[in-house]
Amino acid sequence: MPSIVAWVQEDFGIELEKLERIEHGADVAAAVWRGTAADGRAYAVKWSGGGSAAGLLVPALLASAGVRGITAPVRAGSGELSTERDGRRLSVVPWISDEHSFGAEMTEARWHSYGAVLAAVHAASVEVDLPRETYDHGRWTRAALELPEQFVGDHLVQRLADVWRTEAERIRVIVDQTNALGRELAAETVPFVLCHADPHRGNVLLTGDQAWLIDWDDAMFSPRERDLMFALSGVSFFGPSTEEERAWFFAGYGPVDVDERRVAYHHGVRALDDLVSWSEQALDPNDADREFALEIVQGLFTAGGLARRTPIRS
Repeated sequence: MPSIVAWVQEDFGIELEKLERIEHGADVAAAVWRGTAADGRAYAVKWSGGGSAAGLLVPALLASAGVRGITAPVRAGSGELSTERDGRRLSVVPWISDEHSFGAEMTEARWHSYGAVLAAVHAASVEVDLPRETYDHGRWTRAALELPEQFVGDHLVQRLADVWRTEAERIRVIVDQTNALGRELAAETVPFVLCHADPHRGNVLLTGDQAWLIDWDDAMFSPRERDLMFALSGVSFFGPSTEEERAWFFAGYGPVDVDERRVAYHHGVRALDDLVSWSEQALDPNDADREFALEIVQGLFTAGGLARRTPIRS
């Protein structure tokens, strides 16, 4: 166990009296704790071997620009947003809230705030070196075609294979459509905006009616549909799932012309990403969360699942 408490005090000047490991989250390359300081303030302490420093720089820039719903990381004594410890990046961010949008009642005011935060992000002008949309999704489409060759193993693997076998035609259609739309969209020139790239409800915290957007590791420049896909997917744990909720979200976001092709493209990419990533985890005999990963894969094809709701264009 690394001496996180000592590191935080040495690097950030914060004396932690309590440190609690946060077990939830899909980032297997990171360890996260809730730290409580001697003065009672709470912090999210992250020790990460993945992502990039942009995940700290972007919210720092947005917060300094006055964007509501974004919190800036604590700077180290060196002035940097993170320090290096045992080859990993250590960062500290004020603990925003214990109220997660997953388990909370999303009222009209909260949906409005969620939309307003995302609109402010898309309108922000920040000078930062970030990836730009390239429509390079080949990792997921290739894996979706090749992964079934690895379905040899125990009973859990056979259950996984049953899902892929049952949904083979839908997977093929999503792969073909995603490839075709990617080629079409890559040939066009449209404005790019700053995108969170993963702004689903799992990355939204709440304080009263205010929504807070967290976890900026995937931030990039892309057409706004990359983010708005989450508001239009109809998947309840991603974003609004009813017409009323969507109306509340876009009342906060503001009027926008959405290119449905781009929505379908990003929806398809995310569906394949989730399908492949969680399936790979379920295949790993050494992964303690294999059963959970299989449940996620099964859920992708339920009535409200991401793969089931991928828009299929005629």
